[in-house]
Amino acid sequence: MSFKKGHIPHNKGKSISEELRQKLSEAHKGKSTWNKGKTLSEEHKKALSISHKGQASSNKGKKGLFKHTEEWKAQNGIRTKTRICEKCGLFKSKKKEHICQETSWNKGKIRWLPKEKHGNWKGGITSLNLQIRNAPESQIWRQSIFKRDDYVCQICDKKGVILRANHIKKFSLIIKQYNIQTLEQALTCNELWSISNGITICKKCDITLVIFHEEEWESYFNFNLMTRGFLQDSPSFMSFQNKIS
Repeated sequence: MSFKKGHIPHNKGKSISEELRQKLSEAHKGKSTWNKGKTLSEEHKKALSISHKGQASSNKGKKGLFKHTEEWKAQNGIRTKTRICEKCGLFKSKKKEHICQETSWNKGKIRWLPKEKHGNWKGGITSLNLQIRNAPESQIWRQSIFKRDDYVCQICDKKGVILRANHIKKFSLIIKQYNIQTLEQALTCNELWSISNGITICKKCDITLVIFHEEEWESYFNFNLMTRGFLQDSPSFMSFQNKIS
């Protein structure tokens, strides 16, 4: 039976009751759809393509067909006027509670303490350390350590990894022992630039093994250089001998 133009279906405007919906749901449980696993043949696809040629889409030329309301946009995280704070003008996050900048407790207050008032301030020693490490003498010292150790980590024996030239006797201990206050004083300190007071290690070994345990590794590194014949007249070798004697 074919339907004529203007035919009104018998169920137009009618809704299915919840009881009927439940019955239909139970009846279809465990059943697969008639077209599950089936694919259209190339011949069928071509026929559909030809039949749709020249036909306009149902919503062509229509504007605002799927226009969302302001309420829907606000609920789904789209920036709207309803989600912008009226006081501070910032966007309100959907996931986090909005903290208005105009009423925040720290408005107008200094968020960071001046360096001199901070509990860890030590009178600008950090800048001195950077000056020493960035000095040309430090670069020459590093390259000398790498060349002597053949660019090999002296802990894991790996080559071709990120390397570091570490002081065997801790850098900060030397600065404190000789009371070094300026770059000029650091440049004249022999122990700071002694080749026998340096060792090549890779970044991984330094982070996972050496950092915070420098004093424990000092004996191992000195023994490493002693067996290779690089510890003779160095200050670190003298202190090492005193420890083991």
